[in-house]
Amino acid sequence: MKTAYRPYSFIAPLLTLWLLLPLGQAHAEDYTPPPACERTPKDIRALARNKDFRLSFDNDGGILNQGVCWWHARFQRAAWYLAEFQPEFPKPSYERAKKIINGIANRSGFVSIPGYSNFKAFSKDFSYLIQERLDEWQMKDATLGFAWIDGLEGETSLPSGELLRTMDEIYERVVKQGEIGVIKLQVPGLSSHAWIIVNMIKAPSKGYDLEIVDSNYGSKTYIIPYRFGDETIRQVYLSSRRFVPALMYEDDLEQINDIKRRNCR
Repeated sequence: MKTAYRPYSFIAPLLTLWLLLPLGQAHAEDYTPPPACERTPKDIRALARNKDFRLSFDNDGGILNQGVCWWHARFQRAAWYLAEFQPEFPKPSYERAKKIINGIANRSGFVSIPGYSNFKAFSKDFSYLIQERLDEWQMKDATLGFAWIDGLEGETSLPSGELLRTMDEIYERVVKQGEIGVIKLQVPGLSSHAWIIVNMIKAPSKGYDLEIVDSNYGSKTYIIPYRFGDETIRQVYLSSRRFVPALMYEDDLEQINDIKRRNCR
């Protein structure tokens, strides 16, 4: 879902202003990822936090120009796990780039990206091909996988105890199992959005702080607070819009883990 938000004015409370600040972003020259087979959860998080290993463009396009946030997030996450960079080789041709993009989207195996040292530069040069693939992916899921119906389902608030159980489950997957999670955010009305959860931190006696990437503002990383007793998650950084989160596309990670089991020793 694409959204247009109004930023808080300069008179916003001090605490809210702090939450508006994105986390510091590393640059590609500061970090060279290890080979895909050797990447630990810590390595994947380092990639996720590095703006030069993210897509160069934000959520756009899609059916009725409403965006492709779910597929943008899925593609981005898959690249962190599967893409390797070979800057010493010539840049790929149109056909080679298309195969690389399809390999990431299909999660069919590890992919090598010649001519580039980071994902941002590659996705900038081939943004039109990636956007085309995301649009096609959305259309296929909408017509064959009933993704639109999935997007209409879900509560926009939950009893506090139920939301706590949901947050505990997300923490289990993201922190204890070391996953990068994609969550659906149910919006009031017939719509939903998606975030990538990079990490979660326990706030003792308070709740959790979620470290997220939002495809609408993909160059930044934000901290989203959840506190005991909350019935929704509030998108504090650019609006007061409220959501209920739910992990989605866990099968994508199963495919990625299967690739690692088959190819890594």
